[in-house]
Amino acid sequence: MQIEITVLASVFGVVIAVGTFFFGRVTAAQKSGESAGEFRSDIQYVKRLLEDMLLEQRNTNKTVADHGERLAKVEERTASALKRIDDEISKQRQSVRDKE
Repeated sequence: MQIEITVLASVFGVVIAVGTFFFGRVTAAQKSGESAGEFRSDIQYVKRLLEDMLLEQRNTNKTVADHGERLAKVEERTASALKRIDDEISKQRQSVRDKE
């Protein structure tokens, strides 16, 4: 009877050890899967942010190009206006000299 209890306890211990081992493997696999899922989710988030940043950069570049074109037009108009002003001043000086 004593030996049967010892054998029964040993078998019970082995069953518990094997069960614990498999439970640990399943738990480790689940945690590994969760980590991989979080990592993929983070990568997707970073990809979306990068796409948004690239789109915003394109819009900014377009705006800068538009402002450059507008600035060039303003500079042309300013040069033209300054030339007309200089011509008018020259005419007025000439008319003052002619009156003297």
